[in-house]
Amino acid sequence: MGIIKISKGNSKYDVVRELTFNAATAGLHPFAGNLASIKIDSESNTIQAITKNNSLVDIKYRTLRIFNPDGVAGIPFDINDRITHYEVYDWFDVRSGTKHPYEILEDPKNLFVEKIFFYLSERIDGNTQYKDLISKSILSKEQLHHPDYSDSMSRLKTIAMMKEEGIKGTSNGTSQYLPIRIELYRREVQPNKEFDFADHGDIIIDNRTDEQVINEWFSSRRNSASSRSVA
Repeated sequence: MGIIKISKGNSKYDVVRELTFNAATAGLHPFAGNLASIKIDSESNTIQAITKNNSLVDIKYRTLRIFNPDGVAGIPFDINDRITHYEVYDWFDVRSGTKHPYEILEDPKNLFVEKIFFYLSERIDGNTQYKDLISKSILSKEQLHHPDYSDSMSRLKTIAMMKEEGIKGTSNGTSQYLPIRIELYRREVQPNKEFDFADHGDIIIDNRTDEQVINEWFSSRRNSASSRSVA
């Protein structure tokens, strides 16, 4: 696989993505984004992974460490979990206001529409400049069902944030622009859960934070390097 360079400060997702990419390009990753389901057979210490094209891959393990048990079938004990908040993604098609240099806008003082992500619209073949967007919010269960945090309010705040950064709508003559116009495509809600640490011998539910995982990984790398004999 060669040397894999990972910068400290990357999120756990970025670390996994980089490791997965390097393994896939080397032909050493059996899934590479093609994983459909995971099931544990604890009696035979085997993970049964099924890909999206219905291929079955059996993986033997001695010790299995699970960082997120959601979607993992066959765990042979109860898991204590609780929802802490919801990550809400409002996908908007931009009808006016598609051309600008921004990739992300942020509101550090508010979790409702805390970030806006812009990406090249897939609605236009061969598009290289017109952008749609996703607005991200962090909401409680009560807020999730409150009208003040609906997709309609998300739409209004998103437009306001775009205006504040100087984004304009479609040109309508010399120095004239139509209003910014965005339409909801879909709202995606993802519950964020906390899990209690659980050690059942050869299966461990690991509830460490991203930062703890990365710091301990770097620490183990440093310890491994310092333990080598010096010629």
